[in-house]
Amino acid sequence: MCGIAGMVRFDRKSVGREVLEVLLSKISMRGRDGAAAWMNSDQMVGLVHSRHSVIDLPGGGQPMVAEMDAKFGQLAVVFNGEIYNHRAIRKELEEKGHKFQSNHSDTEVFLHGYREWGAKVLDRLEGMFAVAIWDQTNRSLFLARDRAGKKPLYVCKKNDVLFFGSTAAAVSLGVQKFTRQDVEIDYEAMLNYLRFGYTGRKSLVKGVQELEPGCWTLVGSDGMMWSERYWEWPAVTGISRVEDKYDDNIAELIARAHMTLKDAVAKRLEADVPLGCFLSSGIDSSVIAALAQEAMNEAGAGKLKTFCVQMPEATYDESNVAKAIANQLGTEHVTLKTQVGDAFSDLEFLMNGYGEPTADSSVLPTYWLCKAAREHVKVALSGDGGDELFAGYDRYRALSLMSKHGWWLSAMPGAAFGGTDEKSKRVRMGRLVKAAKTKGGTAMKYRNIVEIFSDDMIGEIGGEVMQKQLAEEGKFEMDGWADIEMGMGKHGDMINAAMRWDFSHYLVDDILRKVDRASMSVPLEVRCPILDHEVCELSMRLRGKSLLVDKMQKGILRRIAGRYLPESVTKRGKMGFALPIGRWFQWELRDELKERLLDGSLESMGFEMEAVKGMLNAHQVGDVDHAHRLFALAQLTIWWKSLKS
Repeated sequence: MCGIAGMVRFDRKSVGREVLEVLLSKISMRGRDGAAAWMNSDQMVGLVHSRHSVIDLPGGGQPMVAEMDAKFGQLAVVFNGEIYNHRAIRKELEEKGHKFQSNHSDTEVFLHGYREWGAKVLDRLEGMFAVAIWDQTNRSLFLARDRAGKKPLYVCKKNDVLFFGSTAAAVSLGVQKFTRQDVEIDYEAMLNYLRFGYTGRKSLVKGVQELEPGCWTLVGSDGMMWSERYWEWPAVTGISRVEDKYDDNIAELIARAHMTLKDAVAKRLEADVPLGCFLSSGIDSSVIAALAQEAMNEAGAGKLKTFCVQMPEATYDESNVAKAIANQLGTEHVTLKTQVGDAFSDLEFLMNGYGEPTADSSVLPTYWLCKAAREHVKVALSGDGGDELFAGYDRYRALSLMSKHGWWLSAMPGAAFGGTDEKSKRVRMGRLVKAAKTKGGTAMKYRNIVEIFSDDMIGEIGGEVMQKQLAEEGKFEMDGWADIEMGMGKHGDMINAAMRWDFSHYLVDDILRKVDRASMSVPLEVRCPILDHEVCELSMRLRGKSLLVDKMQKGILRRIAGRYLPESVTKRGKMGFALPIGRWFQWELRDELKERLLDGSLESMGFEMEAVKGMLNAHQVGDVDHAHRLFALAQLTIWWKSLKS
């Protein structure tokens, strides 16, 4: 795990050391085991790398440069991630005559794999990665991301110059340093951020965007770019009869899912440094910890280290349950005590490093957990992806209910479900009723369930600039929803559509970004076995009803967990990794929140401050729970200040 960045000048002029130093400064927090820069012979290309060493500590330094042969010449690579099947690919390449300099570097395997198969090497890889390869002979740049988008890769092309990097901050600052111009806000991305709490593929800085997961991009010698998707979702129940019968044979489905997950966990246990596992009270992390400890028992490798953070308030603390699960599994468990300290200072630290806001307040406890775990290990397994792949969110059951009983839900009076607590059953039922009343297809109904700010709210607080953006957009379409419904096949349903949309948007742009930023700020490598592509493909073939085994969310994972843990754990409801942010904004952080929201940043971005003040006051007196919205706005003020500093 590392930080990567670079710059290519297609006008054949020198990239300059100063810009490379700027890029390196904005990825340095991602790796503290080494930092280096490289320029090609005519200095039109510069690559930089900060290393968090996990595999082949002495032999995996980067940027890595290899002289291939007369046909392929020189290749240079910067790579962030892990390739779990690198030994098997290395053996295949050695049989084809490739000579390796390192002992077992997965980066060198990627480089030689690209030399042998070109972009087709991506089909062979099992892992998480973002990579850039400069081909000196063809004078081209190859960029790629893993299938699920676990590792970030931002790009920006300005005339004859292309920048790329692991963080939006690196690319944005590199562009500023090179052009000597202030950056502009992308208000289309701002609109997406206000609606959903994340910016999507576009960043808030105009021109800076993230490469699509499961895709590669080739930049030719003339600066022209073209991209191709190398991984697609399978159709629901669509591959063969073997897959079809899962819907009618739950026992076989559970056995197949169990074995696939077990293999995924085993692949992720290789490391030349200490490794552990996050363990909350939830099903996802419990299953991963159980499978990891089982694999270590079979290998005679001793006890797995598991970690849980003790939250500062009892209502949100699950450390006692996590400890009981660890005792049941036989892991070496550590409860990490963390001091909340200054939450806004931690948010500023994360923003300065990564340069993009998130409206997900769980970035704070995630950061605290990673920071504390890093004192013990350099690698940790997590249960991320379980909700999106195994129907874990309440909203999936809501869609199922809507598909069966939409007629009477839409007839219910929405006013009967008011309230000040956004997480209460009453308010959530009100969202469901509102969604059922929404005209349009499943996409528009689902949007009403997941949105933070409605378009009416955005028009009210966003001022003229956001009102203009809404008017220019015209009829809103959920990005990619139509393609999702088309790709599901005839057996897909509302749950399948929502899960696929969440997988390609909420998971990538919120959850995985949050985990990457929080962990690599420490730095700590986090591996997600549930997001193994074979697990993903197994889940995506299943109808929504098959995922709700025993009519329970994450029913498949609960059945697997039942082989290791008692019903008191497997039947336990979802708690989530949350903070009492609503109460903090009314009490502990009341004054600081007000100071930040009214410091002039939002006004500079064009927001209507009287509407913002009204929202703040309504929350602080307890009339309406605006915690999520206020957190989103507070993050914007931090982002604006980091951009201007």
